[in-house]
Amino acid sequence: MNPTATQRVSVTAADGLALATRQIGPEVADLTMILLHGLLGDIDSWSCQTSHLTSRHPDIRVIAYDQRGHGHSGRGCALSSTIGQLARDLDAVIDTTTPTGHIVLVGHSMGAMTILQYLQHHQSRNTDRITGVGLIATAAADITRHGLGRLLGTPLAVGACALAAQIPVSDDAVRTTAVRATEPLWRLVTKKTPTLAALINAPQLPVLAGFLDSISHFDGTAAYRALGGTPTLIMCGTVDRVTPPRHSAAIAAAVSAAEVVDVPGAGHMLMLHRPHVVNDRLDALVERARRKLAARPPTPAARAVPATTTLPLAA
Repeated sequence: MNPTATQRVSVTAADGLALATRQIGPEVADLTMILLHGLLGDIDSWSCQTSHLTSRHPDIRVIAYDQRGHGHSGRGCALSSTIGQLARDLDAVIDTTTPTGHIVLVGHSMGAMTILQYLQHHQSRNTDRITGVGLIATAAADITRHGLGRLLGTPLAVGACALAAQIPVSDDAVRTTAVRATEPLWRLVTKKTPTLAALINAPQLPVLAGFLDSISHFDGTAAYRALGGTPTLIMCGTVDRVTPPRHSAAIAAAVSAAEVVDVPGAGHMLMLHRPHVVNDRLDALVERARRKLAARPPTPAARAVPATTTLPLAA
């Protein structure tokens, strides 16, 4: 594989669901960065970051993947649409794509919650190889106390999620209608996104309901202990209505060594609206991870896993 080659690899989750991954970079690398998108996102949520990272750091591997229910990954069902299941999926992605070498995990919103869940429940597996963590526009707990997350705590929202979870798998017409109906809300959240269709592959209604219910009850604060000795980046836009700065401030208060970046005037989709700021801080996170590695004994470098399943390219 040449330094900028791209592979698409299908990873099989513990429950048999196929997860679509994109691997960019050298076949062998000491450091691999894995990017996790948020709810209603997909691999392309990180397009500005993958192109930058592979250009600026040609010696590292970058892996992005579609979370279950999103993009080209399998849909699953409402019962498997939980933060806990996403953490198990992350474990499968690491085992399959990065069985050796050091890892930097970076997540946005629900993707960052997935990382926190993984750190607090998978201490005996791959977490000793994690040498950097990036938490972008997220919350570790109490999502229903601030911002738009407060809507998830209302009786109407709870009832709607419970009802949607019982709906048979939605067809494309229902999905399209649901996306169009909620487009004003997402335009409010993302501001400068020109079209919603260009950004997301919307989950089916039962899947979306399952994730929203899981997010509303999420508590990842037990991961703070693991973050204490790990180079950590916390970023939030000052006008983020989905996960307001209070959430990032709460994480920062518990992880004193973390770098905290408040981005003035930015909303929830930092990677798209302030890509240069995000890229700059990810560069710094990579360097901090490398300094940490310099103090450790060497370990086998990660080797890319050959693609066994060809996945369709995004339109």
